[in-house]
Amino acid sequence: MNREDILQRIASQIDEVKKLELALGKLNSKRNQLSKDYEEKKNLLERICGASWEDLWSAMDVAQKPEDSSDSEPKKVPEPKRAQTQKPRQSKRLLVAKDSVAYWILSAIDHYERNNPDSRTDVESIKIFIDSTKPDFLPHHSPNSVAWTVYNLTLRRMITRTRGRSGKNKKSQYHLTDLGKQALLVHQQGGEQ
Repeated sequence: MNREDILQRIASQIDEVKKLELALGKLNSKRNQLSKDYEEKKNLLERICGASWEDLWSAMDVAQKPEDSSDSEPKKVPEPKRAQTQKPRQSKRLLVAKDSVAYWILSAIDHYERNNPDSRTDVESIKIFIDSTKPDFLPHHSPNSVAWTVYNLTLRRMITRTRGRSGKNKKSQYHLTDLGKQALLVHQQGGEQ
């Protein structure tokens, strides 16, 4: 092998290294963008639901677990990145946008209360009504999807119930939580404008 062949082979290897270096740079850029998107979407879910990412992950695990699989081992929840002593953010404000899950829940509550003033304590009826007014986009998602999880968690934060203490006719009573009352008021004021 003569000197020109050696130089040509070295030049070819240099080109290969340059290409690999460029590809690596693109991967790092993509990784940074994915990391940014991940943090933004995770933080958005935490703000919407008023719960930590670990709680949302656990809720997804519960939703995906079949009822008859009590012996199966639960999915391991990822370790939180932030300090364990930090409490999950509890949002006192709920931004109600027309394309948000909360908006549809509030619409259902508002409409139900306006049209069924005598049935406000009927938990089952209001749940059935809310179920019938789910957003159009939800049927396109799996029941175990993030969209359904956000819907159910938001609904859980809006509504609470108390059971009768004694008697054969003990009946669950439906109540809006403080957050639910505040968000419903925001929704009603927005609808009147």
